Amino acid sequence: MPTSPRTINRLPPVTGPCRHPPARGKDRAWPWIRTALLAAALSTPGEAAAESPECVDLLYFERPPYYQLDVQGQVTGLVAGPAARAFRKAGICYHWLKLPANRHLPRIRKNPQQPVCAVGWFQNSERKKFAQFSLPLYQDKPQVAVARKAAGLKKYYPFAADLLRQKNLVLGLRKGFSYGAHLDAAIARWQPPLYESSRAVSGLLQMLVHRRIDYVFMAREEADYLLRGDASQRLNTIVLGDMPWGNRRYLLCSKNLAESVMTRLNAAIGGE
Repeated sequence: MPTSPRTINRLPPVTGPCRHPPARGKDRAWPWIRTALLAAALSTPGEAAAESPECVDLLYFERPPYYQLDVQGQVTGLVAGPAARAFRKAGICYHWLKLPANRHLPRIRKNPQQPVCAVGWFQNSERKKFAQFSLPLYQDKPQVAVARKAAGLKKYYPFAADLLRQKNLVLGLRKGFSYGAHLDAAIARWQPPLYESSRAVSGLLQMLVHRRIDYVFMAREEADYLLRGDASQRLNTIVLGDMPWGNRRYLLCSKNLAESVMTRLNAAIGGE
């Protein structure tokens, strides 16, 4: 009886006629059972995990200090680190998959056959319609303002309005970006001179240095990370006394992620 070609764990393909005589009766099933056992014995743990329905694609994009690559090329950061630890602690297979942020939600909306999670997303009612959320991985610190040292602004203001009311100062904003309910409402109320840009935070800082704008708002974590080296010689962090703590960041997962898997992840996150 000839056997079909098969490659197992980089071994040469097994081909050619079977050396055993044809089996009769109940013995006829034995060659197939033996072949299945041999394949299971030679398969590696990684191969077995990759075929498991619990193996999850873990989506990220680079945004230091939340998600970034370390010197060994491993994904780490304030949010990516706790996510990876939760998967390892829960014993759940995962693969990092780098995708632009604007492709994360469409990927999860499709509810692909293999479960998928995106790291560090905010929770809202619209996203709950097509995804499920873990316990929070991280909560952002209160936002701060960043300005040029040469502008002579204080390093502390009791209220964000103390900056927004100064009509001689131009606020740089990311176009289409929400700064949270508190700041969004204050900006709408005081209507400071604005310059909106599609550039990332690092681009806004360059605009600050070149005097195209006078101050920006950003997460404290990003300010601490970006205002290093030469930037710290030119720019100041301004603490605002009325700023609330920032948004919580979650794992946002496709609906086909098993409830038991999410339960294990939440138990691991809760034990951080």
